Amino acid sequence: MEHEPRRVSRNERLANRLRKKAYRDAYLGSRIRQFLAHQIRSFRGEKSQAEFGRILGQPQSVISERLESPSYGKWTLQTLLDIASKLDVALIVQFVDYPTFVKFTNEITDETVRPAPFNEQKLNEAIEPPPRRSPAAEAFAKMMNGQHQNDGLYGRAIANENEEQKKLQQKLAGIQ
Repeated sequence: MEHEPRRVSRNERLANRLRKKAYRDAYLGSRIRQFLAHQIRSFRGEKSQAEFGRILGQPQSVISERLESPSYGKWTLQTLLDIASKLDVALIVQFVDYPTFVKFTNEITDETVRPAPFNEQKLNEAIEPPPRRSPAAEAFAKMMNGQHQNDGLYGRAIANENEEQKKLQQKLAGIQ
């Protein structure tokens, strides 16, 4: 019985190509240039290039020939910082490994392409600390995720929890 060849996914083809250094370099440059040009075009929305240029303090020709052109790709960090300031959005520039980069390029959404300008309420929500869990709750969460095997935290947390229960029972017994 003949088997149909397994179809190779886009990500598998990409992973095979990324094994070559020259391809990695070309892919990285191309994706970054395309993404930034698309993102800047998205920020412009329904405005003309001239109107958007006035917001950014740039002539229309800079918008069309540089900022919105994926073939240009020679934006300086200062240019990107100036754009972020004028649009009141944050800018992240960081080096990452290729799996992280590929994941990022696969997870592009409207929110990543066109982030909302500064919003104080959302900022306050983002900096609110998450609720603190007890060591036992933390260990239980790890156990449920299969992460406790190589971690002595689980045993210590259970022992601490048992010790706390014993102390509480002793206090209660002393009250009666």
